[in-house]
Amino acid sequence: TYDNGALGLGATLTATALGVLPPSITDDHAHYFVGTRVLVKDQTDPVENGIYEITDTGTGEEVTEIITVADVANSLDGTYWTFHDGTTAFYVWYDTPAGAGDPAPGGTGIMVAIATAASAEDVKNATISAINASGALVVAYDDEFATFYVVNNNVITATDATAATSGFTVTVFIDGVGVGTAWILTRTSDADNSPSNEVSGGLFTFIEDGATLAGTGWILIEPSGDAVIGTDPLVFSIISSAGIDALPLAGGTM
Repeated sequence: TYDNGALGLGATLTATALGVLPPSITDDHAHYFVGTRVLVKDQTDPVENGIYEITDTGTGEEVTEIITVADVANSLDGTYWTFHDGTTAFYVWYDTPAGAGDPAPGGTGIMVAIATAASAEDVKNATISAINASGALVVAYDDEFATFYVVNNNVITATDATAATSGFTVTVFIDGVGVGTAWILTRTSDADNSPSNEVSGGLFTFIEDGATLAGTGWILIEPSGDAVIGTDPLVFSIISSAGIDALPLAGGTM
């Protein structure tokens, strides 16, 4: 379950298309990206169930928290810290009017411009803005790298890699299109009752991606006739999977 902008809390998702992008809203270890078709079948309010498509990944902070210190007489000029997303090494460095320049320790640099004597809050906000603007955290990667990790927890300088008393620490990184952001789901054009009667008992879909549900089929069992989207609860039941009992047979009728 996760918090998504279109449906509110409690949507349990099962992807119906393959993908290799953001793992941060995975359910059943499936993958999601814009254009993925999703079977929403376990909403707290079943009126919201149905077949959706991810139409927007939303926005949000990529950096969930940073504890900073203020600049004192350009003390942060040329300092840097590093992080890694599982494939790429980044370093975030600070540029003040003193002009020490890029320390170039290796990797992909992200410059944060700050004023002389910038407050700790200003340094924090400038850092978050610079990282978010760079797009460094919005990359293609597998589930193992859903969380970015910091190589060194304290800001350092090119000449002093042991400045652990600075008090400047980065605590948590999460993929910028992942946890805490709004994934916008829109009912698919072929299952939104436009034209009418697209959604009715017997509507079915097959799941292609997921650790446990891939290869399963699901059918709409309630209502049995035409559904009124936004009014009728939509109940899906599994219809096909290896080694399970699916729909009951009663008098020749499934």
